[in-house]
Amino acid sequence: MSRQIILTQGAVEAGLWYVLSLRYDEEIVRDMKQTPPDMIEYLSRKLKLDPQMKVDLAEVLEEEVQVVKEQRLADRELGAEKKQYLYPTLDEIWPRIVLAKKRSVERPTTTIPAAVYERLRTKAITSRGVYSSQGMVRWPPTCQTITKRCGGSWNKALENMGLMTSKRGRARGSLKFSDETYLQASVEFIKHCREVDRATTVAYYCQWVARERRKGNIWPSAAAQRQLRGTWNRVVELGTEMIKGKMLS
Repeated sequence: MSRQIILTQGAVEAGLWYVLSLRYDEEIVRDMKQTPPDMIEYLSRKLKLDPQMKVDLAEVLEEEVQVVKEQRLADRELGAEKKQYLYPTLDEIWPRIVLAKKRSVERPTTTIPAAVYERLRTKAITSRGVYSSQGMVRWPPTCQTITKRCGGSWNKALENMGLMTSKRGRARGSLKFSDETYLQASVEFIKHCREVDRATTVAYYCQWVARERRKGNIWPSAAAQRQLRGTWNRVVELGTEMIKGKMLS
């Protein structure tokens, strides 16, 4: 499949709001059930969402539906058709975007770390029956795309979208670095390991951090990484997802 989805600024911003809605999924789903379509449109105007965003979103979703159809056809030809393929629709996604925006206004602590965004984005794409790393730009965009198009850094992008930055409200003991830096450290470490053919172990990460420090590059310690992510495997998993995601932006 060679289809290339070129994202407008409206589609990029819509992607962030949509994935944000997935972070607060239970609450958003409940609100969707209680909010009729005419109220969704009223809220979109009240919240000053650009009407062009909805137009851009409709266009990109048409492309995404085609991607799913092509994937299904390819799977069928290989005898590997999945039990389910999901076709993203405007009626399903637009209310989520509006309600996510509404939540951010009513609850100023609303935010989403880059790692959480990328995990939920990948899950949303693969749930359709397609893959998130096939070399084509697809919606929702990667966090790298949002960073480039909305501010130059993840925190700046969040700030520009009216969201709390991930530097605030962080767990005690992890205030020295932003979430973005933790993620970038794992990415750089994994890339290094691939270049020198070494395993991505905790012990070798400690050695790498020490060598980087001598070069003037300061990265989070292994202990801080595990404190933030829970396990070392999760640190490596998120870094690997980010590396794959860069191919899409």
